[in-house]
Amino acid sequence: MNFIFAKLFERYKKKNESPVFSTTLYISFVYLCALMGFVISLFSVLTISLKENFTKETVIGGVLVAAIAINVGVYYLFFKKQLMNRLQVKYRNRKIGNALLNTLVVLMPLFFFLLGPFVTILLKARFFN
Repeated sequence: MNFIFAKLFERYKKKNESPVFSTTLYISFVYLCALMGFVISLFSVLTISLKENFTKETVIGGVLVAAIAINVGVYYLFFKKQLMNRLQVKYRNRKIGNALLNTLVVLMPLFFFLLGPFVTILLKARFFN
């Protein structure tokens, strides 16, 4: 994943499209999609095990807090700690085609988002039957 993030940052940098902001938002979105799948799974498991229904406001508040925390964390890790610069140096000589990079950029969040409900189904089948 770091390779894709570094190449995406490099592309934004070449096009002068605010690379730090755009890359931070994309990385945060990928992590949020991965997290949301698992958060939905967690709420589902907690609802079954605790016999307590979570309100819509609770879930939306949790998602907003998670989104802000992930965005700040990604900015701090990748740009304040200079991880993105180290990744650019590490992957400088490796190339990736534009079509492949675009495909990965689109499909990666979708894959992570769908992985969470799949794990939920497996957990329910294994532990709650």
